[in-house]
Amino acid sequence: MPMLKKPYFRAIIAILSYITFFYFFRLICLTLITFTVLKTNASTEHQPMIQKISDTFNANQIFIIGFSALLFAVFVHLMQPITKHGFKDFFPFADFNKHYAINGLSGFIFALVLTLACAASGNLSYLGVYLKTDEIAFSIFSALLLMVCFFGIIVVEEFLLRQVIEKTFLMYFNPMTTIAISSFTCLLIKYVQFDLTVMSAINVVLFNIVLSMVAHNEKSFLASAFFGTVYLSTLHAFFGLPYMQQDLAGIFLMRSNGDEGLGTLVSGGHYGPEAGLAMMVGFIIYMYLPQIRNRNG
Repeated sequence: MPMLKKPYFRAIIAILSYITFFYFFRLICLTLITFTVLKTNASTEHQPMIQKISDTFNANQIFIIGFSALLFAVFVHLMQPITKHGFKDFFPFADFNKHYAINGLSGFIFALVLTLACAASGNLSYLGVYLKTDEIAFSIFSALLLMVCFFGIIVVEEFLLRQVIEKTFLMYFNPMTTIAISSFTCLLIKYVQFDLTVMSAINVVLFNIVLSMVAHNEKSFLASAFFGTVYLSTLHAFFGLPYMQQDLAGIFLMRSNGDEGLGTLVSGGHYGPEAGLAMMVGFIIYMYLPQIRNRNG
């Protein structure tokens, strides 16, 4: 079919394939969780079986999305030559050393400044070190596994958004329109993966723009992938802040001081910083920094 040879059509198919693959993988995981809960007769008077299934699924949502992304990369590789890309396109190991250090450090500093600013303003509290003597190995393993999942999600989605969507649609549209298309695509993916609020949807779009800027400046999607991975890992695996309503056990626990009023608006409350005003302001400042540097230069 001539339509299949169109670059924009192949790009759209790639995104739809990623979303469809996630749907099926999530269904498989939900089936396994349901079977496990039913087999163990986990229903109690205070927690019905359906609630137990829902809680178990939600508690493992990041891991499900992360492994789904990694398996999708393997699936695309195995589908060659029907697909144009392989595993080495998603994970070009030869280029890792060029991008991970400086961009990972930038992501860490950005997340650290955001967290400390919220803590200094009284919207976040430090609860202490999560690691216990008898749970150090398990806690470190959980944090590392969470980082791996963030890495899988960010790398695969950055490849799709930068190398597939933006690179393709730049052949047809100007950069601003292309960014709008990639932002809509990113928002669609996150809408499928999570229950978004208005604030979190705005931050998803802003985060996509920031990552696009990093990838464009460094001329590599790996640069934005490392920035995004370390940024999310610092907030959620290191400081243990909730991610899209999912409570995470980080190493140094930080939590919102309240789930009502201005505190929730600033820090995101139980939803996590992705639904907070602080993250929105941080992204806007980050996007404006290059203009400040150019003026000073």
